[in-house]
Parts: sequence; structure tokens; C-alpha cells
Amino acid sequence: MPHAFNSNATKEILVKELPRWKFADTAEDELKWYYMDKSVHEFLKMQFSGGTGQSMDLRKNGIMKIRGWCVDFRDFLNLYWYKQYGRIYEAYAPDKKRLRNGTYGRIDKILVVED
Repeated sequence: MPHAFNSNATKEILVKELPRWKFADTAEDELKWYYMDKSVHEFLKMQFSGGTGQSMDLRKNGIMKIRGWCVDFRDFLNLYWYKQYGRIYEAYAPDKKRLRNGTYGRIDKILVVED
């Protein structure tokens, strides 16, 4: 079942409450990041609307690598397969609209991958 991006749950949970782990020895003991006090909903909306370079990790893996830490957003993203120019691609996104907005070119078909 697809995740409800606009649900109250994503508006109440803060980024600092998400699962995270160190992936580099040089990472700080605790992740200090400007977006830690933002809601998950607000953060994902910002990442998938502007197309910042950071959102590529979110699109590919559903996680964001920052300062030696991985922050896991997969509980709030849907996994999609989409067909574009005769090829099938896989991407994480909050909803189909944000997947289309963040993808260059024409998308022929989008399917949500069920759990």
C-alpha cells in the first residue's frame, strides 16, 4: 500500500526522529544538521520540488548521506518503477506528482511497487 505523503504523521514527525547510522569513521559523534528540527513532510517537499543534488540519494536509495551519516526516509517514500524512452527505471518519491516533477523528459508509465 502506498504511503500517504500528506498524512498528519509526516507533518508531525521531525527529521531528527528518523533512523540514522554512521557510515564513515570521520563522522561526528552526533549528527548536527540544519534540517534536524524540520518536519519530514516539509523536508521531503523541499527536496523533491527544487531538485537539489542531495535529492539524488533520496531518489535512488530512499536515504540521504550527510556528514558521514545516513538518514533513512524510506518509511515516508514510495518505490516506483517508471518507463521512459523504452527503458524501465526505479526511484523513490513521496508521490507520482513529485516523481514526474523531478524527472527530466516524458514519462510513459508509472507503477508503484507494493511491499
